Amino acid sequence: MAKLASAKLDSITDEVTDLHPLLHAVLPKLPRVQTVEYHHGITEMGADFVLSRLNDTFHTVEYIAVIAKVGRIVQDLTAIERQIGECDMARLIQGGKKKIRINEIWVVATKNITHGAREKIFHKYSTRKIEFVDGATLERLVDQYVPLAWSRLPIAVGEYLQDLHTRTQAQDRSVSLLISNEAFYVAQDLYRVRDTEYRHKAKGRLKPERVDIAALTDSHRCILIEGGVGSGKSKLLRQLIAHTTVPDNFAKTKVLPVTASYTELMKDHSGDLTALISHRVPEAVTKLCSDSEYLVLIDAFDERRTDNDSEADELNALLNQASAESRIRLVVTTRFLKGRQHGAVLRSEVARLELQPLSLKRTFEFIIKLCKEVNVKNRILEDLKRSPLFRNLPRSPMSAILLARLLNENQQEIPSNITELYSKYSELILGRWDEKKGLQSQKEYQALDAILMRLSRQMIDDQRPFISTIEVKDVFKNYLAERNLAIDPEELYDKMVDRCEIVLVDDHSGTLGLKHRSFAEFFYAKSFIADQSLVIDSRVHNFYWMNTFFFYLGLRKDCPDELSAIIDMSADTESEEWLKIINMSNYLLAGYTTPYRVIEKGVRDVAVTAANLYRRIVTKGSKIWFNTLPRMQVLYLLQLFIRQGYSYMFFMDAIESAALEIEESSILDDETKAYVLFFLNVAYIDIEDRGNEETFDFMLKRSLKALPVDVQLALNHEGGRVKERTALMRKQDRQLRRIMPRGGAQEIFSREWYEQPIGVTILRSTRAREKGEKRKRRDSTTKANGENGPA
Repeated sequence: MAKLASAKLDSITDEVTDLHPLLHAVLPKLPRVQTVEYHHGITEMGADFVLSRLNDTFHTVEYIAVIAKVGRIVQDLTAIERQIGECDMARLIQGGKKKIRINEIWVVATKNITHGAREKIFHKYSTRKIEFVDGATLERLVDQYVPLAWSRLPIAVGEYLQDLHTRTQAQDRSVSLLISNEAFYVAQDLYRVRDTEYRHKAKGRLKPERVDIAALTDSHRCILIEGGVGSGKSKLLRQLIAHTTVPDNFAKTKVLPVTASYTELMKDHSGDLTALISHRVPEAVTKLCSDSEYLVLIDAFDERRTDNDSEADELNALLNQASAESRIRLVVTTRFLKGRQHGAVLRSEVARLELQPLSLKRTFEFIIKLCKEVNVKNRILEDLKRSPLFRNLPRSPMSAILLARLLNENQQEIPSNITELYSKYSELILGRWDEKKGLQSQKEYQALDAILMRLSRQMIDDQRPFISTIEVKDVFKNYLAERNLAIDPEELYDKMVDRCEIVLVDDHSGTLGLKHRSFAEFFYAKSFIADQSLVIDSRVHNFYWMNTFFFYLGLRKDCPDELSAIIDMSADTESEEWLKIINMSNYLLAGYTTPYRVIEKGVRDVAVTAANLYRRIVTKGSKIWFNTLPRMQVLYLLQLFIRQGYSYMFFMDAIESAALEIEESSILDDETKAYVLFFLNVAYIDIEDRGNEETFDFMLKRSLKALPVDVQLALNHEGGRVKERTALMRKQDRQLRRIMPRGGAQEIFSREWYEQPIGVTILRSTRAREKGEKRKRRDSTTKANGENGPA
């Protein structure tokens, strides 16, 4: 780097075009420098730059003139002496608003400054404070503060990349839940989301396609990344920024990264990506990169409250902008969309990716690495494996970090589920367990707990990830003023900021927030526990609120009335029906101590809801976007969501009882029963350690002759996943072969089920029915005329 730096300085031949931009990048980053103004030209008055710098002894502001020269400075000092003399004159700064006098002068050169030149200036201007910055010193400052200036990029571009890189690293440290300052990153498993696995002439399951996000941004204009709570979506974007801000990578791709949260995009730029770019990228960089593209990274799409259909429209609006603008590449992160998005996200130019959960092995590796003070491997590893927590713990980095933190504090306290994990962790970070936190009294813990609940209410209700520190302090004052706790609000606020690890303060903007939205959701839900006053309403099927209700039910644990209300609540829209199917399992798992009859009712209701929804879509069409899919793909999506949500030992008895009740039902027709039993069966066969290998025999024994064609086709695919096919499954295979056409008709038959959109199928059926009715009326008229004679 030193050789490159020296060569870079040696290559500088022009003050204005080469040296001044370099200094403009370095000077603002020097310690205690507050402002830098460029004064070269007719208003120069001897100084190329004027700095304001804080005197940290007297807390006053000093003003420094910078004189920049290319090459060596020898004893011919005519030009420099003129500029030093002019620096004695009073001058205006801040656009003429303030009059100042120079306190100090820096003479900067790209090469050496001879001893004779220094002595001559010191002698002539003995009453002035003058510092010399030669080439070696300048090189060191550039190395320290703007090393990207040595790259072959224009200085303004290099500075933009470095500033973004530095800010992102600082943000990464600020939101980290790790205590250690050691760099820590577990490579994330990112896979392409498959639209369907029910494919013509294929059985079994396709191997997931793992992708590299940096490489994929080169080939796709729009990328949608989905992941669960704490799966590391924001972390992934920060890693992508770290990659794209490397000068060599930019030199290859000519792609400038631009980043914002979705809330910022909508609030500050009305959702306009071009306006965001104009605001975030300096004009000088825009001019220098006129042939470059922009990689716009939009984080946390899901953290803006809206109804399900509007959410889909807003997502499509983003994707449409990126598709229409040739210089924009877009990456959006969100919690799982599942079946909520409109058909536009299935376009070929949109790559849908999913952050996979950590495997059990990698989860333990993660925990062991974090638990440096605990012999996890030998002492509690087996306890962890047996813990109910691992049956429904999201296999995410954040969950592993929270659990590791708890184990470091108390090896005997293993939570039973995700809500208990958050509860115990909140006690830890608020100081209930550890007097080292400085929270010496129970009163302080309880006060902080209550205040965080109040702040979380404001964040969630008002869609504000950050609240001004002035407002936060007012909450402290108001809460403590109403209570005789003898606690100073300023001291308690300072303790929270200093010691509460989930609190994030932005001194620049004067705001306070929590490091992850799920903490706000947890404290929001907790605020309703005392009086059990959280109203169960249609919000339970709204994505913005679902995690909050999950925590509320998890804190309640035994909540039959609330779960029954959710189960019985009718979905007003098709989107809400999908969300009910997808998310009901989370609610049932959260309230795991509720009487099991309620759990059984919930499982049965979801299976029936899925069957009715499927039949309505394939016969009457979808009110959202499923008309664009073939029916086998819709069937695949529904069974996938049920399989993912209910393949837990906790639900095994509920699935069995639901299947028996459905079989005996006199309300449901045979076709609906077939779909319900199919959905229950796919979840049942995925439950680990259930103690039997019956696979699909239960439903085949009872409905072998009444199975709809699409269920038979699906069973054919599912059969490719089981180790051994039973006699009933082989019999089902023979029955399917009997109904399949022969020759070229088979290909037409398969396309209708696997490739033809439902909307086309319904339209053709409608036209055929109308044509048949018209023929009947014509035949009826002809027959009547024949019987009555000529008209």
